[in-house]
Amino acid sequence: MMVVGALFEAAGVASIIPFISVLSDPSMVTENAWLAKAYAWTGMESVEAFTVAMGFLFLVVFFVSLGLKALNQWIQLHFSKIRVHTVGSRLLRGYLAQSYEWFLSRHTSKLSTTILSEVNQVISKSLLPAIEMVAQIVVVVALVTLLLIIDPVLAVSATFVLGGAYVIVYLVVRGPLYRFGRRRYLANRERFRVTQETLGGVKDVKVGCLEQNMLERFMPPSFKTANEEVKASVVNMLPGHLMQAVVFGGVVGVLLYLKQAHGSMTGALPVLSAFAFAAYRLLPALQQIFRHITAMRSNSAALDGLIAEIRSLEAVPDSRLQEPRTRFPELKKAIELVDIKYSYPSTTELALKSVSVSIGAKERIGLVGSSGSGKTTTVDVILGLLSPSAGRMLVDGVEITADNVRQWQRSIGYVPQHIFLADETITANIAFGIKPEEIDLEAVIRAAKMANLHEFITTRLPEGYDTEVGERGVRLSGGQRQRIGIARALYHDPEVLILDEATSALDNQTEKAVMQAVDTLANQKTIVLIAHRLSTVRECDRIYLLSNGQVVGEGRFDELVRDSAEFSAMASGEPST
Repeated sequence: MMVVGALFEAAGVASIIPFISVLSDPSMVTENAWLAKAYAWTGMESVEAFTVAMGFLFLVVFFVSLGLKALNQWIQLHFSKIRVHTVGSRLLRGYLAQSYEWFLSRHTSKLSTTILSEVNQVISKSLLPAIEMVAQIVVVVALVTLLLIIDPVLAVSATFVLGGAYVIVYLVVRGPLYRFGRRRYLANRERFRVTQETLGGVKDVKVGCLEQNMLERFMPPSFKTANEEVKASVVNMLPGHLMQAVVFGGVVGVLLYLKQAHGSMTGALPVLSAFAFAAYRLLPALQQIFRHITAMRSNSAALDGLIAEIRSLEAVPDSRLQEPRTRFPELKKAIELVDIKYSYPSTTELALKSVSVSIGAKERIGLVGSSGSGKTTTVDVILGLLSPSAGRMLVDGVEITADNVRQWQRSIGYVPQHIFLADETITANIAFGIKPEEIDLEAVIRAAKMANLHEFITTRLPEGYDTEVGERGVRLSGGQRQRIGIARALYHDPEVLILDEATSALDNQTEKAVMQAVDTLANQKTIVLIAHRLSTVRECDRIYLLSNGQVVGEGRFDELVRDSAEFSAMASGEPST
């Protein structure tokens, strides 16, 4: 399509020569062999009518070339915007396919910036300019070839002068353009990071009266982003103004050359018209080529960053992203952690030191300990999010490995301390991540009943399960949010339910209400409770006390109070419930 458009551009320029020749000297119709044949073929009765027909033909070619140009632009834009979609999807796919450990060393604002901002920046400032530049180069080659046929000396001279001027200007501005682009790239990342922290922690910002502080953190990178973009834009535009001076001087030289070569301006008129019309298309094309080159140069830092990001992502099979078709067989005996050791990627210090834990089927187990004792790390191993540095995890005697961990995870329901709620309905939040048309309403209601939430939904909420909860569940209380989290964990009817300090942020009364929901699941599910408050693990069949990455105590609540000074101190430090 680019080549066809370029050929019509050249045809439009070529068609103006005979048209101008006939306008300036009608006798050319009979004196020129080609024009005479065309005149005879049309069968027209007068030279004037033939001249009008030539003008009409010239306009048709011109308008067709404009139409093809518009079509080319649509194709280019469509192609580039689809690339925004495909590259963004590829990045998100790559991120989701990484291990949980990978996310521990990444800032989510950087990942969001790459997908939502930098991909569009790279495509619109690198890929699209490259495509458009190729199209313009094809047009330039076609027109210059035509001009070489018309007047080789003038065409070569004009190409040398204009091309040389653009090369010199580019060599001058390429360094500053890269620096502007690099600074914009870094400032934009910082701008996204501060914005995410400000809006994500808006409650803390409001309570701490930190609005002005956060605004002052945002403004420098925001201003720098805008300022560097202005600098790059100005540098992109300057060559156009400089080239106007070059072209003006070139026009004077062309006029003098044509008068000398043809003896008079009348004889030079057809050639002058052809060069003038070619210049009408060539100069914008050359300026666009230059702007595309400078845009790609100023955006090279973002392009380099995106390429490095894509290359850094581990190549993974589709199976790692797809929901497993089967889950682990029903838990009949126990989940066992055998001499588990683990250290996080950023440190050599062991977070878990030979931890051994046994969780019987349908048992309720508690994991307690001070902050940093290893409770959450232990649960992350059970969840299959962290792979032990040493030791094994067995489920009914079967070791959990990379080959079966996805099936194992399908058997787990997980309730974190802070429940993420989307600005959706109660139904959509319980069946989180499920396509609306695939949501099992019976499973939603069953899960809500098990979480002691069904009565509240049907009697207290105006639209029942279709009630919108607001962003992050702002229209619900803390206890209601936690029970939605429990219902979500129960939606898939898991074998194992893990609550990671799910009541630590609740008051005593709300905690009791949430724990009543957990109590109803006793003897139905295998339950693992992580707790700071010992009241939540009082009824557990067995409690493991962790300290400094080791299991330092094991037993029922009363046994640990009697046998463990650390546990006894923790228990005596809590108000009675």
